[in-house]
Amino acid sequence: DSFGLSSALGNDDDYIARADERHFVVVRNDSDPVSSSVQSLTDAFRITGPMNTLPHLPVEGDSRRELLYAARGRQLVELQAELTRVREEVAKERRLANHRLTLAEGERQSLISKVTSADNLIHNLQQELNEKQECLAKLQQRLTELERSNVNLTTELTDLRCTNESLSAQLVELTTGDAVRRVEEREDKLAEALERRHAVAAEDLKADLQLAHRRLGDKESEIVELQRQLDTCKADAKKARSEFNETIMQTNKQLEEAQQHCQKLASSALCSEVSSLQHKVCEMETSRKITEDVNKILQEELHDLREQVFMYENILKLDGLCNENHELDVSVLSEGSPLPEQSAPTTHKRPKSVDHVVTFMDEVTVCQPSGKIRPASALDKTNFLMNEYRGAEEFGHLFTASDLVGQPAVRHTGRSEPVLKSGSRNLSDCESDQFHSISRRGALTSTPAPNAVLRRLRSELVHCLSRYKIKREQVTKLHEVVFTTRCQLHQSVENAERWERTSSELKNRLVTLERELSGLRELNDTPGPRENVLNGQLERMKADYNRLEEELQATRTRLQSALGAEARALENEKAATERLAAGTAERDAAVERARAVCEAHYTAMRRHLEMDWASEREAAARHADEMLAKLRLECVERDKELHRVNQLYQEAQLATQHAVESALAEAMQEREAERIRFWRAELPNQLNIARLAWDQEWSERCAAAVRQVTDTYERKCATDYGILHKPDTACCDSQTCFTITTSNAGVCTELASLLTKDVQTGYRMHTVVVWSASRSSSG
Repeated sequence: DSFGLSSALGNDDDYIARADERHFVVVRNDSDPVSSSVQSLTDAFRITGPMNTLPHLPVEGDSRRELLYAARGRQLVELQAELTRVREEVAKERRLANHRLTLAEGERQSLISKVTSADNLIHNLQQELNEKQECLAKLQQRLTELERSNVNLTTELTDLRCTNESLSAQLVELTTGDAVRRVEEREDKLAEALERRHAVAAEDLKADLQLAHRRLGDKESEIVELQRQLDTCKADAKKARSEFNETIMQTNKQLEEAQQHCQKLASSALCSEVSSLQHKVCEMETSRKITEDVNKILQEELHDLREQVFMYENILKLDGLCNENHELDVSVLSEGSPLPEQSAPTTHKRPKSVDHVVTFMDEVTVCQPSGKIRPASALDKTNFLMNEYRGAEEFGHLFTASDLVGQPAVRHTGRSEPVLKSGSRNLSDCESDQFHSISRRGALTSTPAPNAVLRRLRSELVHCLSRYKIKREQVTKLHEVVFTTRCQLHQSVENAERWERTSSELKNRLVTLERELSGLRELNDTPGPRENVLNGQLERMKADYNRLEEELQATRTRLQSALGAEARALENEKAATERLAAGTAERDAAVERARAVCEAHYTAMRRHLEMDWASEREAAARHADEMLAKLRLECVERDKELHRVNQLYQEAQLATQHAVESALAEAMQEREAERIRFWRAELPNQLNIARLAWDQEWSERCAAAVRQVTDTYERKCATDYGILHKPDTACCDSQTCFTITTSNAGVCTELASLLTKDVQTGYRMHTVVVWSASRSSSG
């Protein structure tokens, strides 16, 4: 059947065309979306022909397939070349990023080394301060011991005087003999001699104490000065460490924000249409480019921030060192070593943006925006004087000109001697007008007012920073415009691709329907209902195809306008970047020259101050050692004198004690003899008086005992008598007699006991009187 064969052939061709188009779409989206979309649109337009006319359908399918394959092959080759170019650009950007990361790491290591050197200096100063404090503590301890010994001697002398006075009073009260008087005279002479010696020793000790106080005050003032220097160094180290930490924190914060922003952009780009692989690849490419642009911008801002921090540090160093002693540079250059002969001038390639920067002598240093200059401390010692003179010459050229930016380009490739003369003349003028030397006593503590050179440098730096910030803002705005334009372009490309897919599907369906219609016409010339339906569908699809072609044309027009806007934005961005690079190169050149001059002066003054400080420290150490040796010798002499005085004082104390003991022994012997004589005369009288008192007391006790016994007996008799005179006494006579007999016997027994007690008491009293008398006589 011819109809079935033609329909099968048409379906086979349609399937092959669709497979080729799918393969073309997948391969095309692996490269740049913008260039691939434009190339695809151009190829489609070249293949399909005009917009409003249908393409010529070849009769043979093999020739049409070969043409399509040839076109696809050319497109694949172009896309592969474009992909290779994009990969090379990505590799180049990656190498550039690694290079910048290496530079940042080197700068970080340099900052860490500076902080470490500052910590070592602080540690050395702390050790020296601790040694001074230990020496001061030893001197204070020695002074305290001397004061304590002085106080002890004074106390002992006071006690000795009191003891001497009391002993003298006792001796005067006890006796008035010639021996005691001679002892008193000898003791007075000895006390006067001791007082004179003690007064001399006290005066010497007072003089030594005053001298030690003066030395202690000098040491305390020196310790305060060292402490102040240590505090200054600590403050500088803390400030440098805080600035370094703040820089690191800000950099990390900016990197985190950039990463978050990149993640947000990537997530927003990836979460739009997950179902379409083509759309996902396009979004990933777009997000990658956006992330690279943002990363590049952040790296540039990080680099600018580090340059600004370094610039501020140099300004602070210049502020602290510009007012110090600058006579060393010119004196060394004029009197010390003459300058070596100038070699032939060498030319260096420089960008056009720095052509108007003044070149000094024959050794030109071109400062690129990302370039770094080695610090002056790392230069060779043999080239120190030459570099210092050249830095001073650049300093004179930089700050004596009225307007450096507005001057035209100056070339000194073949005129090194006139530049040298003018540089030395400007340097001498600058030194005579603005550099003033200060005394060595205020090299570390004085802070004079800033001069005109510092003000001009600061104003120039502020002007550079303001212009640089304005240009950075302009570049940021241009980047934002480019970003929005790329987003719009991406959307336009997606819409164009979607309309292309729809138009290709409609085209395929139209071809199929035309084939069916041609087959039906061959079978039957009269149209039937199916043919009418197919004709209606064909007309509607043609209308839809024309409408889609018009929309595709409008989309292409918008795409062209967007591409033109992007090209203009890129041109503007490139021009702004060039202008910014030129201005940055100019400012960097000026800043680098100023930095080199400042580092040269800073290194010279630092070496000079280190030498002065080392010599002063050695002199102070020698002086302290000599004074310590003198103090030790004086302390040894004072110890010997004190030992001698103690020996004399002990000898005098022993002599005085022996004299006092001998006088007391004589006085006690005389008093004992007088007491013995007194008691030998008084003891008989005392015994008689005691015997009379005992006898009288004995008689009184006996009379009292007799009266007591008599009263008791009378009471008992009265009681018995009352019992006998009762009416019932007849039957109790025998009992009454027995009771009276018993009462008489009890009275006798009680009387005997009382008498015995009185005798014992009297004997005891007599014994006590005799014992007291004998004890008083023996005592």
